[in-house]
Amino acid sequence: MTVALKPGWPQRQGRNGVIDLLPAVLDEEKINENKIHETVNDSVSRDLLTKKRFYIDRFEKRWRKVILQKNTKSFLELAGGLCYISALAKLHRPDIEVWASDVAPLYLENKSVVTAQLFGVSIDQFAAVDAENLPFADNQLDAVFIAHSIHHIGNIERMLQEVHRVLRPGGRFLGIDIAAPSNKRAFDKDLKDRAERGDEHGIHEKSITFAGWKEIAVNSGVPGMKVGYENTPTWGASVRRLQNVHKRREISIRFDKAV
Repeated sequence: MTVALKPGWPQRQGRNGVIDLLPAVLDEEKINENKIHETVNDSVSRDLLTKKRFYIDRFEKRWRKVILQKNTKSFLELAGGLCYISALAKLHRPDIEVWASDVAPLYLENKSVVTAQLFGVSIDQFAAVDAENLPFADNQLDAVFIAHSIHHIGNIERMLQEVHRVLRPGGRFLGIDIAAPSNKRAFDKDLKDRAERGDEHGIHEKSITFAGWKEIAVNSGVPGMKVGYENTPTWGASVRRLQNVHKRREISIRFDKAV
């Protein structure tokens, strides 16, 4: 392994090749993220099959060219869940060091490792990590990616700062999430829908408008960050904004660390 951890960072060995790199103290919500996966059920196969085509399509058409460039030698997927992108990255670039991570070690042990098996690849390291407190030393990674999980993170600004810290100069970050509708009625419904999904498990999902995402980017202090509607040509941005008044729309957050 070429990616180095912070000196003295604790490591605990889990099952199926997963290491626990979580900090000693976690807030209750992150603990609850793991508790959801205390029992293994038949949803593993269902999740793998229903999401496979979606992730392959998005990876090939949109994300691969950003996160897998010629000079990419190391890759981290944050809050990866099934860690499809880690598996696809390793499939296309077996020469790079791939770290597949999530805050829930049980998810990695019970489900994520199955994704790698599905694609016939060997992930360099499955690791339970807290995106707001990354265990890596400074300037270690060439690419960091997270999809549809940023709204779960308590302090998003802190997560972006941590990603910037662990990226090497010239390294790239790509995050994908959803902008909630800006119309108050539609926004309130989005907020209610998310609460109904998460509250019973002790997990909070944020509803964030496009303006809210841009404010988060500014408040993070990370230079060169761009927030835009995902896969939208310049001429189409105004259309996406109009659609986003009453409907959710996918957004991307990107930055390159200055050399």
